[in-house]
Order: sequence, then structure tokens, then C-alpha cells
Amino acid sequence: TVVLWGWSLGAEVTLRAAVALQRTGTGVDAVVIESAFRKGTTPARAVMRGAGYPGGRTLDTAMLLVGTLGGRPFDRFGDLVHTAAALSGTPILAVHGAHDTVSPIADGRAIAEATGGEIAEFDAGHSDLWTGAHTDAVGDRVGRFLAEST
Repeated sequence: TVVLWGWSLGAEVTLRAAVALQRTGTGVDAVVIESAFRKGTTPARAVMRGAGYPGGRTLDTAMLLVGTLGGRPFDRFGDLVHTAAALSGTPILAVHGAHDTVSPIADGRAIAEATGGEIAEFDAGHSDLWTGAHTDAVGDRVGRFLAEST
């Protein structure tokens, strides 16, 4: 059984890895993404804004340069909905906090919809899905999804 799971930037990596594995014929039985975003610039802008730093053209230039180092300068600007859509038919659960100020809940919904997957929303933010009162509810939901999908 192959299950890929990623949070925030890890959710992007997970989606891209699942698509790459699918292209090689390696099956992915299920995907769980937490606090996913559509564009790499979205969380970067939110974090910069939250820290009081500029997030306009300076950030765009930095993201372009970082992408250039990896040989794919525009990846951070692309919409992951299009990437994720290739996973239609793979069970996907998008876990998201309704009060996420880094990765908007609308992004998680759009990715889940594009894949035919499910969205599980919790009364949480970006980094606290697994803390406090949310832990049991998130764990139960993910556990049910994995039991049904694998």
C-alpha cells in the first residue's frame, strides 16, 4: 500500500510526487494533503505579510530565482489544481483549517474538487490541526479515510 501525505509545502510536494509516480505506472493508493495551497506564492505572501515584510515584486523575483536554481522557474506561480486534476480516481483527502491564514480554505476545496477527492474542514488555523481539541477529530477523520481507501 502506498499512501502519500504532506502538509503545506509538503502537500505540494505530495501532489507532484503522486502525479510523477502515476506517470511511471507506480500506483498510489491514497493521498492526504493538509493545508494545501493552489500557488506557491500564496503561502509565501501570507507568511511575509504576517512577519511585516514586503511581499510584492521583491517576493516574485525571489521565487523566480529560487525556481531557477531547480531548473523550473515558474513552478511556484502555477496552479496546483491543474497538477492535482491528473490524480482523478486516486482517493484524496484534503484536511484544512477553516481559519487558515496561510493557505486559504478555498484552495483546499478547489484541489479536492479538481481531483474528485474529499475535504475535511476543522475549526483550526494553518498549524494547529493536530493540537488541542482538534487532534482526535482530525485523527478519526484521517483514520476513516485510510481505512476506506487502502
